[in-house]
Amino acid sequence: MMADPNSGQEIADLAAKVAYNIASAHKRPWPYAHLMPPEVLPPSLFAEMRALRSVSDLLVPAEDIVQGRAFVGETEAERHRFSLLVNSQDRAQGKSAHPILDRAFDILSHRIVISTLVNCFRPELHSIYRTDALPLTAALGYFENDPGYELLPHTDTTQKVITLLIYLADDDAHPELGTELFALRPGIEVGDQDVMRQRFRRNSFLHVATAPYRPNQGLAFAPGRNTFHGVGKVTGVDGRLRRALQFQLLMHRDRVKRVT
Repeated sequence: MMADPNSGQEIADLAAKVAYNIASAHKRPWPYAHLMPPEVLPPSLFAEMRALRSVSDLLVPAEDIVQGRAFVGETEAERHRFSLLVNSQDRAQGKSAHPILDRAFDILSHRIVISTLVNCFRPELHSIYRTDALPLTAALGYFENDPGYELLPHTDTTQKVITLLIYLADDDAHPELGTELFALRPGIEVGDQDVMRQRFRRNSFLHVATAPYRPNQGLAFAPGRNTFHGVGKVTGVDGRLRRALQFQLLMHRDRVKRVT
């Protein structure tokens, strides 16, 4: 008798494999602490996730999600983005975004994956919050981008505690379309402005590295005032590209305050 692919044990086994891949990644300290695991999902699960391209017609344009919550410095190029989202509240209420995405959420939000991510970034969380005992919820998005998409350097918002990107790239994808990591150029400061609600010009930064847009490649970090990253303009391709999962551990702003 075949095991139920959504059984608790099967979900836990896959979550353990994901946690192992994350924990095995080398933690790079500069320009800020981050992981670039070359393989996040076990092969069978990654093959399932690639099937999310079949839901392209269900994806919601960025402008329908933002609804007036534009960031300072945001450009229209950022709106070449389509997504399908699920979060802890939806799953607790039995809502379904799509069976494939629901399954990915159940695996990535398993306590063993969450505890592994928190453990990997424990020093950063202590620096930002003075604790790692945080009241967390989870969210997962599947994203596709059109040609013309570009995301200027930014840090991620204060609500995000840990970000994990997983590229659902084709085998012949363009690795240069991955997420870029930046450091401020010497002598340039962002001051006391609301850094985590803005987009910045590229000429203020050094381009340090790119997490290559390759199958199952990951990028994880704990958003802070210096975690600048972005995406270069998507050009030279036809149709939607840059398919990715973005898993977030989140915290409501009024629960625990950031100190840095």
